[in-house]
Amino acid sequence: MAKATIGAIDWTEVWVRTAYVLLPSGLDTEAPAKTIHYSAEGTIEFRALLYIPAHKPFDLMCCDAIADDVDELLKYSSRDLVRLAGSQGVELLSWLVMRGAMLGTARRRHFAYHGAVSNTAAAVMLLTT
Repeated sequence: MAKATIGAIDWTEVWVRTAYVLLPSGLDTEAPAKTIHYSAEGTIEFRALLYIPAHKPFDLMCCDAIADDVDELLKYSSRDLVRLAGSQGVELLSWLVMRGAMLGTARRRHFAYHGAVSNTAAAVMLLTT
């Protein structure tokens, strides 16, 4: 679908419907922070539509909270985690147990996050006390 055939209001509607299907947290009713539509022609021709969400995804918020404000995560039940992050979000409980074994303030030494095309992302974090 060409950019010219979609109006500004429709871009938000496309985002809301896409986020509802693809994001584990479900419906995102806010407009994206940025929408980028581009195309390229050459040996291969393609068109792309990129949305930058208005809010940090739940899993990235969790990674930040594990290092900086673990109490923020303690308000979520197992049921909340599944609702917000899908069934793989329950593994956050293992991360919380690991963080609980570290006494005192944690310092983040390394963090890598890969948001895969599929529904399951991966994160690696190295914390020291």
